[in-house]
Amino acid sequence: MPATRESLQQAVEHHQSGRLDQAEQIYREILRVDPGHADALHLMALTCHRRSRDADAVDHADHAVGANRP
Repeated sequence: MPATRESLQQAVEHHQSGRLDQAEQIYREILRVDPGHADALHLMALTCHRRSRDADAVDHADHAVGANRP
């Protein structure tokens, strides 16, 4: 899914530049279309953790691990 790949790339650029609001918005859009997108879940967990929303971070991380299981 190229659009998702491009969106994820854009979100990562925002994330790395400290623009967490923009990154989180894109992660949420990706997850709305594909709730099991492991990379978006993982990166959303990191964003939540960085914002001291640790319960949300753990939830997203758990889902990311589950999404990577066969």
